[in-house]
Amino acid sequence: MNPYLELDIPTEGALQFNLKERFLKSPLNMHNQLWIPNKGGVWQVPANALFNRSWINMFKKRTGMSVDAGLIFYREGGYQHDGAHIDILPLDGATLPVIASFNWVLDEDDQSKMTWYEPWWDAENEDEVKAAAKGKYPHPSVNVNTEETQRAMLYQETPISLLKETHSYSLAHDRLTLIRTNIPHSVRMGPRARWCVTVRSWGGLPYLWNECVERFSPSSF
Repeated sequence: MNPYLELDIPTEGALQFNLKERFLKSPLNMHNQLWIPNKGGVWQVPANALFNRSWINMFKKRTGMSVDAGLIFYREGGYQHDGAHIDILPLDGATLPVIASFNWVLDEDDQSKMTWYEPWWDAENEDEVKAAAKGKYPHPSVNVNTEETQRAMLYQETPISLLKETHSYSLAHDRLTLIRTNIPHSVRMGPRARWCVTVRSWGGLPYLWNECVERFSPSSF
């Protein structure tokens, strides 16, 4: 099964402001989570400060889901991070898996690609999905001996050199794509800078990818 699902939900009119202008002018703002000059950055912005209300309402009507926040990922062209990761959500003292997210890129680009890798746990088993989010499955080639160290790997960062690629895909710029985030994934960069926006609804998705696909396939809503 593909780890992405193209949706007929347009992105036109989604954003309140020009992301590139604002975040490049003042990258170390209150929303910043990561900033590496000349390489990239990550920002998390509350939904009502990032998305237009009319677009939020349209998204809710189409998906039945709330919009809690948006994540903005910027990476300079040609900058290649050497690790893959899974997404997790620390919430009320728990660490939960993020199965999927709704993404688009600001600029059409068929050279930068989302890339997915084969997991070494059963990513179709809900219990193992939850355990992976807690860092219980470090890669067999990584020498980890204690639970404390495993828990330090909550983002499940693993060198790409150890992994087997299974799929790659260039995100659309004019519509949303539902992408799988509970198995190792990364971005294989092309020569152009890449800006990606992620719509996040905390706790609003099933725990298994096949259930997400069934729920949001074009024939279902």
